[in-house]
Amino acid sequence: MVSTNQNPNDVMPRRASCYAMTSASSMPHAPRAGLSRLRSSLQTTSLALLLALLATVVPNFAFAAHLKTIDGKWFDFVPSGVFSLLKSGRLQVQVAQKPQVGAPGVGSIYGVAIAHGESLMHFVLQGNKLVVTRGSSNASSLVVFRSTVNPSSYRVFPKTDPASYIDISTNSPQSGNYLNVAAVASLFIRTQGVDGLLGNGNGNPLDDVADNAQLVKLFQLPDNNNLFTCTPGNCQFVPLNAADKSANLSVKAPQGYSKVDIAKLPVSTIASNR
Repeated sequence: MVSTNQNPNDVMPRRASCYAMTSASSMPHAPRAGLSRLRSSLQTTSLALLLALLATVVPNFAFAAHLKTIDGKWFDFVPSGVFSLLKSGRLQVQVAQKPQVGAPGVGSIYGVAIAHGESLMHFVLQGNKLVVTRGSSNASSLVVFRSTVNPSSYRVFPKTDPASYIDISTNSPQSGNYLNVAAVASLFIRTQGVDGLLGNGNGNPLDDVADNAQLVKLFQLPDNNNLFTCTPGNCQFVPLNAADKSANLSVKAPQGYSKVDIAKLPVSTIASNR
């Protein structure tokens, strides 16, 4: 599941989530004379609202990757492979997706690769465990934090833009084995140009591409040439410029997170077509 512009206090939508509506019996008591009419009116209104909600919610019950573009457009994305999720300037975010076990034709994200300049981090689901490694020997232009509440939840910042970050976490085993990914893009990210599955960030959700076939043509990456499979020193990075290198911005730990010493993480290459 992927979303963007996430409020840190928001709860990520879940697959096949149901929302209970407030019933009339939970409302303050009405005068007896009008109680019967009020109940009848509420029941009719509630039924109409329920039907309208079901018409909206049912298509999202599929066990698929739910994406929300930077401009706020939700859609399902099911193809398997490696895709550019978001690319802007020196920042690249790619995701690896494969068929959901027990649900033919449905894709679930199992890997996230984040590069800023020549710094690269891998977040890959292996079984029920989220494994975090470096994809390059020096990942110092990325800052990684781990949730103190959920050990399988991480937040990654590019060091030159503390207003932008990527959240990665494992889903509950009861709902399937996949990764949740959320991206928050600052105005700086948007103004230097954005592309990828999460749209162009121009403020207009109506022009965001949601057609799966078209997105595959635009943003699918070769299995043997992406941020998962490239060997250290042989990845297609966008090098940091002089201004990036001279910036010395402090990224503070978000509430409920602690900083990860990425220098102690192993360096690895991931087989994206496994």
